[in-house]
Amino acid sequence: SNLFKGAKTTSNMSEDIVNDRAKAFDGDFNTYFVATALKESSYITIDMGVMKDINSLYFFRDANDEKINSCEIYVSKDGKEWGTPVAVHTFAGIESNQVIFDLQTARYVKITNLNLK
Repeated sequence: SNLFKGAKTTSNMSEDIVNDRAKAFDGDFNTYFVATALKESSYITIDMGVMKDINSLYFFRDANDEKINSCEIYVSKDGKEWGTPVAVHTFAGIESNQVIFDLQTARYVKITNLNLK
């Protein structure tokens, strides 16, 4: 199920009205988030509102979009202390990518861009 649907998001990336960051997690493959000022330290943070168990993420993207090469995934109980990444993922150039990691209980998830192509 989509743990992020309806979750609040924050980021350090610019966005426009049509492609706001909430669309990145709405579960609708016809909507999406486009970062207009993507840089290597860009991140998006998801606040699920309550503590939830999580052990994987699915990324769906345009297979031709090669802007993002890899990312780190962090979890947090309070949105302040992030610790070390629970996963590091390199995109394979395909539309869907699943990232599996050890079961975590957290309220917040942060996805940080590592490098651009």
